[in-house]
Amino acid sequence: MDIFTVVIYGLTLLFLCYSALKDFTRTKQALQRALQSFLAILPGFLVTLVLMATVLTFLPAPVIARLIGEQSGILGVVMAALVGAVATIPGFIVFPLADSLLNAGAGQLQVALLVSTLMTVSVTTVPVEVRYFGRRATVLRNSLSFAYAFVAALAVSLVSRL
Repeated sequence: MDIFTVVIYGLTLLFLCYSALKDFTRTKQALQRALQSFLAILPGFLVTLVLMATVLTFLPAPVIARLIGEQSGILGVVMAALVGAVATIPGFIVFPLADSLLNAGAGQLQVALLVSTLMTVSVTTVPVEVRYFGRRATVLRNSLSFAYAFVAALAVSLVSRL
């Protein structure tokens, strides 16, 4: 375990103890709510982990590198953008997935684009967005987010080459 993780855990424990000393009942209620939230997201988390492990198992590193690696060209960039726009993956899964893809040979531009579109564009939630925000706002938000994802991915790619 690195020093950053130790410090974060230490601070968390320190603040938890402070909170318990200040008001034990409210701290206990907060921990119960946190446990309930954790248990509520656990099924989706486990399904996503199994799916990610399955994909990474059946798609060996050379295949991932060929599909979205540095040499995949515009097709790899477009594929990463479309997969990110369509897939719905929780944020806490996206970053470990990105690390796994990079270690398997995926390109930085493609992974940055995949992460950006996963976090900002959501084709799967369009019906709900249209119902609450209207068609125009939904199309505008997703279009601008998609364009921004390309700009952000390009910036990450350029900075990482420095």
